Amino acid sequence: REVRDVGAVAIVYYNRGVGLSDDKAFPEAFACYAKALDLDPGFSGALHNLVQGHVRWAYELGRKKEYEKAIGVLDQGLAIDPACEGLRQNLVASYTKWGLDAVEGKRYEEAISIFEKAIARDPKCFYYTRNLRYAYGQWALDRSAKEGPEKGLETVQAALAKYPGDKDLLKSQVALYDDWAKRLAKGKEWKEAIDVYGRGLAASPGDKLLAHNRVVLWLDWAKELGDAGRREEAIGVLKEGLAAAPKERAFKKNIAFTYNEWAKEAMDRKDWKGAIAIYDKGLA
Repeated sequence: REVRDVGAVAIVYYNRGVGLSDDKAFPEAFACYAKALDLDPGFSGALHNLVQGHVRWAYELGRKKEYEKAIGVLDQGLAIDPACEGLRQNLVASYTKWGLDAVEGKRYEEAISIFEKAIARDPKCFYYTRNLRYAYGQWALDRSAKEGPEKGLETVQAALAKYPGDKDLLKSQVALYDDWAKRLAKGKEWKEAIDVYGRGLAASPGDKLLAHNRVVLWLDWAKELGDAGRREEAIGVLKEGLAAAPKERAFKKNIAFTYNEWAKEAMDRKDWKGAIAIYDKGLA
């Protein structure tokens, strides 16, 4: 296009801005681009460099983990060009990296605050909502490992109070109940473990994982009792499981098997009356 005297001066400021940008002196470069645009409002190259300079500066700040400053720079750029996709993408990246760095550093409350601020700006952004749930989940796991499962559940349930029905948080809750019960079962605290599964099912009714693992636990407990010759106690455990899960065929099958093994032991001792009495109990 035709360059008039004022246009020539604008180009001088533009070229100075390019040099300053190359030296990463971004505020000074922006001042030059702004002066070029004052002189020549139609100077598209100066406008482009001004906007993209904000993207570059924010990127450099992000590399140094100065995320809050980076977001401020991106907001300045968006005030100039609200439709710039590069600015929008870098804004999402800055909030995401900032929050995830806080999670990695176990600064969970800070991470949650960051993602909640981001969501307030853009409630439909998938990355913000997903990573908020991730931050809560990691905090819960960390508390569970350090302070015990109840503290981990406390964190997840506080999050569910704010975001009821959230699928990721519900999965975290199920995983924590399951882990807690398995820890107890490993220590042969069978009743306590089954109680934990009951609490988990009360919090997540119908959850297939918790329901299945509770059944497995009853069966394992009964097997241990049976293997120790404590047949009547084993049958009591199986009947407890059957009462809670009447459609579970494994309970009926194992109750019959345990009565039969108990009676066979009596017969091995030639205790025929005792064996008959055991079968009668089983048939009652």
